[in-house]
Amino acid sequence: MDFQRVQRCCKSAKCFAMVYEDLQKQFHLQFSQLKSKNDKDNFLLRCMEATTPKRVSTVCKKKAPLKFQWQYYCVVDGEKTKVCLQFFSNVLQIGQKRLRTIQQKYAQGFVVIKDSRGCHDNRPHKISSDVWEMVEQHWESIPHGESHYCASKSSRKYFENPELTVMKLYKLFCKLYKQRKHTEVKLDYKTYHRYLKNPLSFFL
Repeated sequence: MDFQRVQRCCKSAKCFAMVYEDLQKQFHLQFSQLKSKNDKDNFLLRCMEATTPKRVSTVCKKKAPLKFQWQYYCVVDGEKTKVCLQFFSNVLQIGQKRLRTIQQKYAQGFVVIKDSRGCHDNRPHKISSDVWEMVEQHWESIPHGESHYCASKSSRKYFENPELTVMKLYKLFCKLYKQRKHTEVKLDYKTYHRYLKNPLSFFL
């Protein structure tokens, strides 16, 4: 995907003010010019750092304690600048679900991430990763928030518009895809619906 300057992110960090446009572009190009998914996943892993939280909330007893907290960095010419998750994913134009998948593999002991697509059934493997990344970018572009009810129990987010339905989201995405790619997306509603209902995704 072509580089797009990030001019908005979280209100507190204002990472876009610390990482000016040229650095954003260099960081984006380092990632986008990698050819394989393995190389890209390992690049992402090198730009993240995991720390063990000092204290874990026990309000939700059914939820296993978080193993890591993650920090994100824009790395250019060996210089690291700490940024927020939203800025990190927006500059690289990737979905946050992809980052969570890498983090889960890291927690399982995988220091070098290997592509295992097609070896499991929990993700429709006939759809390209580029389509799924665009789906997640579309979700992130729609006003949303995080659940305040026992936040440690789930990392899922909710869309703020109460009139949104899965079908409306699907139609909006199909329209967006056609505008950008000038072709129809090969993604049926049933597959889209199943992906949206993933426990680490959004809910309506």
